[in-house]
Amino acid sequence: GGSGIWLGRGCKEVTLRLCSFQDIGANGINIGEDSSRLVDGEPWWKSSNLQDPQLARKVRVEGCFVSKVGARYGGGVGIWIGFAADCEIAFNHIQYTPYTGLSVGWVWSPEAAPSGGHIIEKNEIENTMQLLSDGGCIYTLGRQLGTVIRGNHLHHVPRHAGRAPSNGIF
Repeated sequence: GGSGIWLGRGCKEVTLRLCSFQDIGANGINIGEDSSRLVDGEPWWKSSNLQDPQLARKVRVEGCFVSKVGARYGGGVGIWIGFAADCEIAFNHIQYTPYTGLSVGWVWSPEAAPSGGHIIEKNEIENTMQLLSDGGCIYTLGRQLGTVIRGNHLHHVPRHAGRAPSNGIF
């Protein structure tokens, strides 16, 4: 019922290359941290920035195959990047997800958050949004300075599996 792998707080200069993640209960690959940790009673990210030494940083996911995630949890995504910096997601094939193929960012806020500098390129992402709506092949959230999304092949996304539309990039 868990995720395939989680590279959390403090993980640096890690490469996942030519790995396969299939038939997984939750997310395929998790990178970084969410907002649940508190510092002095406040979400930790509010007192952080992109130079925070505890951020997951320089994680590269290259040439991996991620398929049929979210078998137990319908909000499962192929690759999830929360608060992390300078990650590169390239040449992967992500398919058959109940929600998004790749989610990057973790906060609805106009404030700068400790997430950015990512390169998302040359991935094939298909057959996403098979259960939920209001997402897409690539879902971005929050201000992510320096993040670049380019040259991805996004296809076979249902117009809308639920009440809100689905998109290539959301």
